[in-house]
Amino acid sequence: MTHFETQRCVVRTLEAADLAAFHALQGDPEVMRHTGAPVATLAEDRASLARLAACGDDPQAPLRVWAAAPKAGGPLLGTVALVRHPAGLPELGYRLRRVCWGQGYGTELCAGLIGHGLQTLGLPGLRATVAAENTASVRILERLMAFEREAVDPSHGGVDRHYTVWP
Repeated sequence: MTHFETQRCVVRTLEAADLAAFHALQGDPEVMRHTGAPVATLAEDRASLARLAACGDDPQAPLRVWAAAPKAGGPLLGTVALVRHPAGLPELGYRLRRVCWGQGYGTELCAGLIGHGLQTLGLPGLRATVAAENTASVRILERLMAFEREAVDPSHGGVDRHYTVWP
């Protein structure tokens, strides 16, 4: 199922055919460096992909992760996510395969996800958290969202930057 499109991308439900590119994404230490998640094995990614695909179309799911793929066809570029929290605003997230870095996909996909979340899904707002040392993601969020604060994250001891966006 297609959830939204951007100029160059289609954002759709993950599917089994995405496994190789999904594993390239999740298995890349540079991609995973700022996520707090470990690099995954192929078996772990196969199970994760099946789980994420099953809840991608469920509007009540606490975690919705979708595939970001080129409109022109080809392998998965990365993923975008909406994470519901019991208290507070839903959080946006994204991961891009390293071959996609520096080409504007992060900004394009985040802008599309913000529009989809606020306009199509009617969310009251969105938030995002990024490690301050992740300068590429900081630049993306600075363009699209309002900076709220910096705070030390006790789980990793680093400084995180917090952003929000409202309709």
